[in-house]
Amino acid sequence: MTVVETIGATVEPVNIQEGISQLRLTSDSGEDAIVKDMISASRAYLEDHTGLSLASRTLRMTLDSFPDVIELTKGPVTSITSISYYDTDNALQTINVGTEIISDLDSIPARITPLVDGDWPDTQDRINAVSVVYVAGYTPANIPKKLKMAILAGLSHYYDNRGDKNVHFPSWILTIVESCRTNQFV
Repeated sequence: MTVVETIGATVEPVNIQEGISQLRLTSDSGEDAIVKDMISASRAYLEDHTGLSLASRTLRMTLDSFPDVIELTKGPVTSITSISYYDTDNALQTINVGTEIISDLDSIPARITPLVDGDWPDTQDRINAVSVVYVAGYTPANIPKKLKMAILAGLSHYYDNRGDKNVHFPSWILTIVESCRTNQFV
C-alpha cells in the first residue's frame, strides 16, 4: 500500500493573522512570509507525528488487490473521489463511489467496503492494481482546538529558535497531540 499526495494543502488551519497574534508581532512587522512558512512547517511536523492530515488535501492510495475492507490513512477523510482498478483483462475500470460501496468516513481510519453481500471485483495480478482517490484533512473551521493550539505552539517554538538548524519540537507540544494519535479528541 502506498499513499501519495496528489493535490497539496492550499489553506492552512492557522492563518497569518493568528500566527502574528501568537507571536505578538505587529501586522506591519514584515515577517508575514516567515510566519507563513513556519505555520506550514509546524503543521507538517505534527502531521508526521500524528499520522493525520491537519490541512485539506487530495490523496491517492494504491493497493495490489482489494482487501476485505479498505482503510484510508491520513484522515480525517471528508470524501471519496474515485476508486479504479485493473480487471483480470488488465483493463482500467471505475467503481461508482455513489452506488457501489459502503463508506464509513467517521472512523479513523475511514473504511470502505463493497455493498452488503457484495464482493470486490477480481483484479489483474499486478502492482498497484487498485487506486483510491480521496480528500482528507481539516478546514480552519473544523480543526480540533488542541491541534490548532499545537500548531501555534510549534510556530512559537520555530520562531524563537529561527536560525538554529537542529530545532526539534519540545516534548510538551507532542504531548498535547498524543491523544489525537489514538483518536481521543478533547
